Amino acid sequence: MNRQQRVARFVDLIVLGTCAFAAPVLAQDCPELVGRWPYGEDMYAVAVSGNYAYFGAGTALVIADISDPENPQQVGVVALPSVPHRNVVSGGHLYVADYFGGLRIIDVSAPTNPQEVGFLDDAGHIARGVAVAGNFAYVTDGDLGLRVIDVSNPTAPSVCGSAATTSWAEGVVVDGNYAYVAANNEGVRVYDISSPCSPVHVGTCDTPNGTWKIAVSGGYAYAAMTDNGLSVCDVSNPAAPVEVGYINTQGVAGGVAVSGSFAYVGDGSAGLLVIDVSTPSSPHEEGSLDTPGIAWGIAVAGEYVYLGDDESGLRVIDVSDPSAPTPVGFWGTTTDPDGIAVSGGYAYVAYHPLADRFPPGTPWIGLEAGLRVFDISDPSAPAALGFVDTPDWAFDVALAGSHAYVADDEAGLRVIDISMPSTPVEVGFVDTPGNAVGVALAAHPDPQAAPAHDRRTLPRRHRRAVRRRTGSGLRDLVARSLRDRHRSGSPPSVP
Repeated sequence: MNRQQRVARFVDLIVLGTCAFAAPVLAQDCPELVGRWPYGEDMYAVAVSGNYAYFGAGTALVIADISDPENPQQVGVVALPSVPHRNVVSGGHLYVADYFGGLRIIDVSAPTNPQEVGFLDDAGHIARGVAVAGNFAYVTDGDLGLRVIDVSNPTAPSVCGSAATTSWAEGVVVDGNYAYVAANNEGVRVYDISSPCSPVHVGTCDTPNGTWKIAVSGGYAYAAMTDNGLSVCDVSNPAAPVEVGYINTQGVAGGVAVSGSFAYVGDGSAGLLVIDVSTPSSPHEEGSLDTPGIAWGIAVAGEYVYLGDDESGLRVIDVSDPSAPTPVGFWGTTTDPDGIAVSGGYAYVAYHPLADRFPPGTPWIGLEAGLRVFDISDPSAPAALGFVDTPDWAFDVALAGSHAYVADDEAGLRVIDISMPSTPVEVGFVDTPGNAVGVALAAHPDPQAAPAHDRRTLPRRHRRAVRRRTGSGLRDLVARSLRDRHRSGSPPSVP
């Protein structure tokens, strides 16, 4: 399990962990998911409307205020049952293709208070893409093709039509009376939807590789292909679409958006590519930006591209000069919850960002490093309650009484008063000579006899890290500070 999966499931572990020690008769009914922290690394879906960006982060649908693109601020979030793969805004509602969760409809008329109002989640169906026109949502459903859903009543969506594909239906765009479907190995399929509930296949544009996502602009369809590259199809005659241009790319083209004479491609590990399509038959690369994550979801508004960079968060990129796209803002999902402790209805989580994912100079908007407190009195609805920003990166946490002890990398051992969980306060620290990556508390019958070099008080993985990074100095100092605390009954004093 990777680190992002740990944060998405730490509440699950809290609940299930108690079952490991239950009597067999009682334990048989014990494993039950009752709550979860939805944030994660998958960022396939990005949409922009007005001053707001709507994007998936794990199984969360996050809304950010982007009125200041250099400082995006989260204002709302909705936890969904699966991972959003595509979303579109129409008439005060957000329509989300939520993979195993089907079509989810969210009222975003008040972006700070989004509310799911309807859904269509049929067994055996998955939602990969969605487009909305009038009272109908067009959802690509994997190997089951295209489904047309009546959303005239958003609280009670219903299927009114469908069209089969022989290959996996991925992305979909509606332009006028036609729906364009990225149908993987079948290329781009065009459907006449002048009668929405009775879509009719009228043409296919063959592409050299499997198509995944699609954008349509000015009589051309731009297909991002999973096996590298961008294909350009002339769809001015929807009944006879034909490929007129193609450009190979370095990565895996997983998303595409078009504005003016440029196509913007989320190119997987290669980051953002800016493609000049002023001559559709001869697309060429104009600029690029190697982002630290895996670029998938993408949207463009004005002079900014909003890129879902997977584990590296939502990145805001200035493309006013298409030849030199420049990162200007960031909303991060990449904090690493390396230490978790639970006591009295609260979970205490030590966070730090993953530095290798962020190049020097990156604005770390939304990232946090420190100790966060969650109220888990209702395990089905864990709520962030309090936070203290530690000087460095928090790797581990241990609890004793009304204090939390945090291993804070180069800032040593931090002592946090958690008597008021909503307002934790640092009250002391020990500045260790090395990097503090683990902490454990151990009571000894005779505190005087506590061995200064007893590594058994640290978890095994941290013992290895301590030996590798700091030698015996950190162990000595932590052990001495713990002996002092046991003698006095109070945390170490602030120097």
